[in-house]
Amino acid sequence: MRRALLIGVGAALLVAAAAAGEPAARHGLSTFGELKYAADFAHFDYVAPDAPKGGELRMWALESYDNLNPFVLKGVPAEGVGLIYETLMTGADDEADAMYGLIAESAQLAPDRSSVTFTLRPEARWSDGAPITGEDVVFSFETLRAEGHPSYRVLFRDIVRVEALARNRVRFAFAPGEHRDLPLIAAGMPVLSKAYWSGRDFGATTLEPPVSSGPYRVD
Repeated sequence: MRRALLIGVGAALLVAAAAAGEPAARHGLSTFGELKYAADFAHFDYVAPDAPKGGELRMWALESYDNLNPFVLKGVPAEGVGLIYETLMTGADDEADAMYGLIAESAQLAPDRSSVTFTLRPEARWSDGAPITGEDVVFSFETLRAEGHPSYRVLFRDIVRVEALARNRVRFAFAPGEHRDLPLIAAGMPVLSKAYWSGRDFGATTLEPPVSSGPYRVD
């Protein structure tokens, strides 16, 4: 997956947040302790930055499939189809309980951990070229919780609200209580295109290649 190049948080954003009395924007989130990688890191230690790009990935499976939507209970999803989607942040394979910006360039965690606000990268795009927005993130949360696999209702049970603060900013508000893992759960939510899925039956099986954001597309 595309995890190599991550852009650090700009100094101007940090200054603006401090002046407004907001929590500082960070390039990653950690459940315990400090992050391993600094804000200006270019790639994870285990990544080869000069690895060739492009080509095809053919997935092998023991059975057939009838669905290119891996987020619902109905049907059998194609092997590896989740690789066509990206999340707000991504985990590092050499660090436990930490995530770094992917679709989101930074996160602001409230001091009491009651909410987390993500700022999306301006260069984040769907496969059709449209920008990924805060409205897409809100739509993704509401759709996955209401129409997605039942496991999402369990996973999101303590997320009480998701709101778009601006075109590129979105806030997750959490239920009262000690939920140390909720910011990372929010950061790991797959993001769906509101423009594509609006008007389509999200719960039905489909073999139409969807609009996606990840490093692969269905051929």
